Amino acid sequence: MSRPDTAYPRPLAATAESRKGWTFLADPLARNGLALVSSAALSAILGLAYWVLAARLYPAEVVGINAVMINSMIALANLGQLNLGNFLTRTLAGTGPQAGRIVVISYILATVSGAVFGTAFVLLSQWLAPDLSFAISSLWMAVGYAFCVAVWTIFNLQDSVLSGLRQSVWVPVENGAFSVAKLVLLGLFADSQLGLFGPFLAWILPTFLLIPVVNFFVAFRFVPRTARLPATQRPTIGQVAGMMGWDYLATIAMMIGLGVAPILVLQLGGASAAAGYSIAWAITYSIYLVARSFGISMMAETAADPALRKSLAARSLALVTGLLVLAALGIVVLAPHILLIFGKDYTGDNITLLRLLVLSAVPWGLTTIYISLARSAGKTGRIAIIQIATMGLFFLATAILFRIYGVIGIGFAWLASHSLVLAAIGMVEIRKDPWRLVELLLVTVSTAARLLSQLRPKGQKTRAGLAPSQASAAAEVMAEPASRLIVRRVTTFDNDCETLKIENANATNCVYLKRATTPQGRAALARHVETIARLRGDIATTPQSGLLPEILFDGRGTGSNFIIQRSVAGIDGREFLKDRPDRPDLLVRASDIMAAIHTAGSREILIDRNWLLQWVDEPISKIVTVSSLWLPPKRKAAALEKMREDQHRYWLGRRVLLGWHHGDFSPGNVFFESSIEAGASGHVSAIIDWDGAEDNGPAAIDAWNLALTAESDRREEEFGFVVRDVICRRGPAFGFRPDRDLAACGDPPEIFAVLAWLQHVKNNLNKSETYRKNPIWRLNNIEWVLEGFLQTGTFRSAP
Repeated sequence: MSRPDTAYPRPLAATAESRKGWTFLADPLARNGLALVSSAALSAILGLAYWVLAARLYPAEVVGINAVMINSMIALANLGQLNLGNFLTRTLAGTGPQAGRIVVISYILATVSGAVFGTAFVLLSQWLAPDLSFAISSLWMAVGYAFCVAVWTIFNLQDSVLSGLRQSVWVPVENGAFSVAKLVLLGLFADSQLGLFGPFLAWILPTFLLIPVVNFFVAFRFVPRTARLPATQRPTIGQVAGMMGWDYLATIAMMIGLGVAPILVLQLGGASAAAGYSIAWAITYSIYLVARSFGISMMAETAADPALRKSLAARSLALVTGLLVLAALGIVVLAPHILLIFGKDYTGDNITLLRLLVLSAVPWGLTTIYISLARSAGKTGRIAIIQIATMGLFFLATAILFRIYGVIGIGFAWLASHSLVLAAIGMVEIRKDPWRLVELLLVTVSTAARLLSQLRPKGQKTRAGLAPSQASAAAEVMAEPASRLIVRRVTTFDNDCETLKIENANATNCVYLKRATTPQGRAALARHVETIARLRGDIATTPQSGLLPEILFDGRGTGSNFIIQRSVAGIDGREFLKDRPDRPDLLVRASDIMAAIHTAGSREILIDRNWLLQWVDEPISKIVTVSSLWLPPKRKAAALEKMREDQHRYWLGRRVLLGWHHGDFSPGNVFFESSIEAGASGHVSAIIDWDGAEDNGPAAIDAWNLALTAESDRREEEFGFVVRDVICRRGPAFGFRPDRDLAACGDPPEIFAVLAWLQHVKNNLNKSETYRKNPIWRLNNIEWVLEGFLQTGTFRSAP
């Protein structure tokens, strides 16, 4: 089974418990991000219901005044957080025993700050919002409004606490309860003496119950879980102050824009216009929260493993772009029908306004991911520049366009400011390092292709049929009547062999049948059987012989081209190694086993041109035949020729121990079991799919292939990106590298990275035409590597 590149559906290993579909939901980034998005979607749906009900039960003027009060309270509370939400999201997961203390201190600071901002707004309301000042002019209303700002500050901050503790899945539950409660209260207040402030009171009162309930679970369940983990971060006063510097200035700029916009509409267009804008903005802001949700999730995951920043950013960009484009297009088409729900008074110009606002969510979403990426890297200065520039452009555009287009001008202003800032970011990044931006885009495209492939449910539930000769052989091996056997399709591999799981009715016994579906598959099946037979002869007396697959029936002579293998023990390495702290040690153990197999049949050989023909020249000749998308033919030829020269110069004339190598030694072909040995966390239980194995490989080739494929799995990036990092001597630290973690691997890393890459590309091109036809695979795994090789120059370790 060749390890697939990430632009493809990942094949399921021939294991008793195959992974099922929608596997991207196992990714903490996607799971927590989608939890926050679902919270935003739930809030949006129930928020629409809230404003529909408000529009039906209250006059437009009351809706407009209350909407401005609510939006102002939200903006003031965001300011009152003192940027602690970003701080908690970025650091809380790694604070260990200090988590509870940090949460308490954050709540105290936020409460005091929220009350101060609320009081300041009340005192200055006659100048900041004259049309609103009458609503909060009495002492009780002034004090109550300031208190509500403080309460909303805590209610908003606790979402960041949940996200920072990696418990984002509870945010939709909290917000769902809040949305339902405020709907109920909205109806109760409609005919009461509090009707003038009914929408505002219905909005704030549920928080008085939810804050103690949520923080009960935070204090007694979520914080203790984090407190039991070792601290990986120790926040200092300087770090907290830094978050209140440039980053907080950026937050202030954005909150001013969000809070002042409805006040501007109220002042320039009146209460009815403010009501229309508030409803359109309520719909739009829920779309804005998609990018914010994934930005929060990305920061939390980056805090756990900073080396994954690039792949996390790519996954976030892919998910955010897809969700925003779909949502924006849907609302643009349905805008007249959506607003008609609120009543005819909310249509007219508000239809165009809503369309412009939701379109602005797309550039803003991409900018938000960029901001989250910068925040996780501690580059807060650029965040302030982006947010201040956005708000400056917005107010400038509003001053010009409102006079021309009225309330529609606000929509144009948001769209123009976000689009111009995103374009400026792109131009700055291109000037700084164009290749870095290109790489991020390529990783994002391949990630999007992988995510789309994972939307198709996979698993063992699909029943499959057997040919008569296959059914007869299976019945013989299983000692069961063919009619009692249950056959399920596991997967179709990229080497054009299909694997079926066959088990008896009681599921107490099972085997795996592999059958070829193409000429390439028949050749691969033949190599697999012949290699196992030869290998067993060479290592029969070694402990490693027990790790080889056991072929129970060879049906290739029946004209059906199939074999039946015993079910192997253990778990596919891709699953077993996931999120394990001892992952490097397990990879070392696997590499040591292959080193032992290599040594058992090795012999010292003087490397000649015949060996180089097989290992270097033939793969290069295969790559030459693959058409390029953007790499000019002359540069491609120059890179391949230079690659050939470097490999020839390093190997030719050396005396090297050559022996058995697997051919595709990757986590998907290594099975692990939990070890019963004291102090050991796991051991290798089986190594499968030997159809690419040969007896003339250098000792370190399997270790390097495992290192590269394991790192590709860990980052969820294409194989080519990992190879290029080694070639260019850059990139995040590997979880496992032979030259660092294996004493026997002293060869130049660039030499073996290229050699493993040549074999990987050759094997994929031999096994299936799918790769040759896939432009994403060609671009990321061939052209990107060759371009990086040309930029780097010769191997530093080559003589």
